[in-house]
Amino acid sequence: MKFQIYLFVLCILASCRGTKEKRILENNPLVINLSPTSLHSSVADAIQITKVINLESTDNSTISSDYNIKRIIINAGRLYIMDGKYMSIKVFDGTGKYLYSIGSLGVNPGQFTNLQNIAFYPPHHSLWALCNTPQKITEFSLDGKILKESHIPFFASDLGFETKNKIYFFVNQNQSDASGDKNVLVTDSDLNIQQKFFNLPLKRKSGILFAGGIYTIGDELYYNPPLTRTVYSLKNDSAKAIYKVDFANGNTPDDFGEDSLDFYLANRSLLTQNFIKKDNYVGFSYSTKGDHLLSFFNIKTEKLLTTDAKLNQLDRLFNNSVFESDGQLIMLCNPDKFMDILKNNGGIIKQKYPILYEKLILRKAHDNPTLIFFTLK
Repeated sequence: MKFQIYLFVLCILASCRGTKEKRILENNPLVINLSPTSLHSSVADAIQITKVINLESTDNSTISSDYNIKRIIINAGRLYIMDGKYMSIKVFDGTGKYLYSIGSLGVNPGQFTNLQNIAFYPPHHSLWALCNTPQKITEFSLDGKILKESHIPFFASDLGFETKNKIYFFVNQNQSDASGDKNVLVTDSDLNIQQKFFNLPLKRKSGILFAGGIYTIGDELYYNPPLTRTVYSLKNDSAKAIYKVDFANGNTPDDFGEDSLDFYLANRSLLTQNFIKKDNYVGFSYSTKGDHLLSFFNIKTEKLLTTDAKLNQLDRLFNNSVFESDGQLIMLCNPDKFMDILKNNGGIIKQKYPILYEKLILRKAHDNPTLIFFTLK
């Protein structure tokens, strides 16, 4: 009898180990070399601009700097831009004309004091807005009407949908009784937690706003744990390592303490809050010795493109936040950032990117951002 009980316990433990291994698979990710010594080409030489939109600048449409823009969603030709500073979603048409805002700063239904992110919810053709203060999900129609508002029993920084009844949330150090010590939660459509995985880094206690996230690209979900170099695909309650970035001598330790963050920001390389996948390219934003860079890697040809001003001064034009929505790549540029570039390189920009030049010369320093739609050669 004792032997049978012992055997039963062993089977249970083996089953638990098998479940754990299935949920986070680390085997053989594609390693992408982003070290300074890697052979790379200029993004400016490979970018093909397809469309440029100047977002209308009015008192009601004001958008903050690109650092606060967490998400751009394109649906039926309209642009839904989530602004973390003004706690709202600004809506523009396909020409950049301001239409209306969804949500605002406040504590009433449909208002936020700590809006974290938004996501398009295909089953209802609606927008979900994730808020940490108060802890809630607000579902809006695309014309801004409140459809539903639900309390969530945990803090989160990001979300993505695998199916109508399977939603992934990124906790990002916001530990709660419901999340425990896990960084990714899987819930049903009623926000009941079904699965938890990825341990919170033990040496860090605060959420890092500029690193890590869940990224929805078409029908696929990806996750980059904060301040790590690995990107996982999320599917069927499991995570599989797909890409791993190698900065060589610029790599940080796998688990460094919060008190070391300033040192590594100044002296090493860290992935920041951008992951892009389009056709054969995957893209990463990263900080290296205090400088912000953007790289795209072609997984078929292994061609590496980087915004390196040493290769091409025009790379400074494209060293900005990038989003993917509706199968399109969108770069967000603040006018005050490119005024000096335009002054010093106007002739080259006019010759190489005439559609961009025509839009840029109409901008004033504190106007709303310009959106650049592009592909890569």
